[in-house]
Parts: sequence; structure tokens; C-alpha cells
Amino acid sequence: MSMLTRWSRQPMHVKLITIASVYAIIFPLLLILSNLLNWEGWSFKILALSNALEYDPIIKSRITEPWGIITYPFVHNEIQHWAFNMLVLWSVGELFVRYHGDKPILSIFLGGSIVGALSYTLALTTLDYFSVWPTALRLVGSSAGIYALCFALGLSQPKLRIRLPLLGQVNFLVIILITYALSVLLGEHNWGGIVAHLGGALYGVVWGLVRAQGGRDYPTQWLTKLKISKKRKEQALSISSSDKELERIITKLRHSGYTSLSEDEKIYLQKYKH
Repeated sequence: MSMLTRWSRQPMHVKLITIASVYAIIFPLLLILSNLLNWEGWSFKILALSNALEYDPIIKSRITEPWGIITYPFVHNEIQHWAFNMLVLWSVGELFVRYHGDKPILSIFLGGSIVGALSYTLALTTLDYFSVWPTALRLVGSSAGIYALCFALGLSQPKLRIRLPLLGQVNFLVIILITYALSVLLGEHNWGGIVAHLGGALYGVVWGLVRAQGGRDYPTQWLTKLKISKKRKEQALSISSSDKELERIITKLRHSGYTSLSEDEKIYLQKYKH
């Protein structure tokens, strides 16, 4: 089984963890190597690339680095931040798959991350309008997307209970609410992160309430249609390419005869005879 086949069969939350983990491992290793081997200028280039993957709320950066709103959830600057987020993402992802399957995870995770980043930008713009200038730090981490998944699961499955050591069975939504409250209280100096977490949580709340009422998951449906459309285009391009090759061989056959064909062309022609 090829690596691509194995990758395609992995649940979406495992794929997200893999992408974030590759960043968490590769970039520090590259920095260490560049310092050990005295690669002049490479450390700066690696850090510049890492910064380009983060989300910068400043409008100039949003124009020159528009991908940051998608890539920032996979960037973690502290090992403990990465490890905790990946553990939570795996745990919640496993639960989510049981109740809703694999498909909604990507749209909820990215949707929560995008809404989190936009909430941060909106808050910064509003404060700037009222002449309050907080530090505009770059946004990193999967927390907004993870909160979106947590609240989406908690509100779509309000009776879901989790067994905790010493506490026994506890309602999942209660656990998430307590965790969120603690993150706000303990992260008082990270106001940008708090706002982004709130944006992600609100996205999850909306998704969970809509699903609990039997509503449609439009973001997931849109992503699914996008994948199907892409596959159809690839198939159409493949067929079109094959037709052109066959037409070329037939033209050569008419003008120069069968003996003028190469072995590959003869084999290609035989495929269409059967």
C-alpha cells in the first residue's frame, strides 16, 4: 500500500494533526541544522517562512500573505502548545467521528479558524477606531478550530457524557464550557487568542445548534462538491489528453502506414482495439 493511499484513508483529524506535527518537527530541525552547519542567512530565511505562515491582522500583511488565515492553525511556536492542542484534537476528533463521521471535521476546523482570525481582526480594528492600541500580535495555533469542533460536538450531542478520573460521568458540554472559562481566565495577557477562541467557539455553537435541529451542513456539502468537481475535471482532462494522442497516432498511421509507428504507439493503439 502506497503512502498516498494510506494518507487518503486516514480520518481527517489525523491528517490535520499530521500537518501540524510536520511543521512542529521540520522547522525547529531546520533552524538547528542551519546554526550547526553555519549556513549564513538560512536561519533568517527559515524564520521568515515561518512568519509568513502565521496570521497577521495588519491589513498590509493580509494582502501580501492572504494564505495566513488558512495556514496559521498549523503553526505552533511552543512545544507544549502544540502537544496539548494535538492531544485535544485527537480526542475530540475520535468522538466526533463516532457521531457525525469524518466529512464535517475539515469544514468545522477551518471555518472556526477563519472566523477566529476575522474576529481578532475585527476586535483590533474596533479598538483602533476608539484610539485604543493594543499590541497586534500574529495569530498562531489550532485552538480556534478545536473550540469550533468541541462546541459543535457538545451542542449537536447535548447528552454526550465523558468518564473522567475521580469525577465519573460528566456532560461533555460542561467540560468544554469549564475549559473555555479557564482558558479566558489564564490567558488574560493573550487577548488576541481569547478573541480568536471566542470566534471559533461561536462557529461551533452555530454548527451544533443547526445540526441539533436537523439542519443541513452547507460548508461540508460545499467542500464535498468542490472535491467531486475537481475529480471530474481531472478525469475530463485525462480523457481529452487520451483522445488527442489517439488522433495523432491515427493521423500518422494514415500518412505513413503501420510500420512507421513506434512500439509504444502500437501498444497504445492496441488498447483501443479491444
